Amino acid sequence: MRRKTRVSVTTEDIQFITGKSKRYAQNLIAKMKEHYNKEKYQLITFQEFCDYIGIKYSEIEHLIH
Repeated sequence: MRRKTRVSVTTEDIQFITGKSKRYAQNLIAKMKEHYNKEKYQLITFQEFCDYIGIKYSEIEHLIH
């Protein structure tokens, strides 16, 4: 059976990956949306998150489920 993986990053994901607070994660998502010229309703992908904070997707890929 195929595992379902998500494409978009949430504040909880950022908290888990970075060990930072919920407020930090919310601010980071807002900064990324501004950086990528996204509207409020648009989502941030894991790839965009990785590119923005400077880590390789392969380093967090096993955390995404």
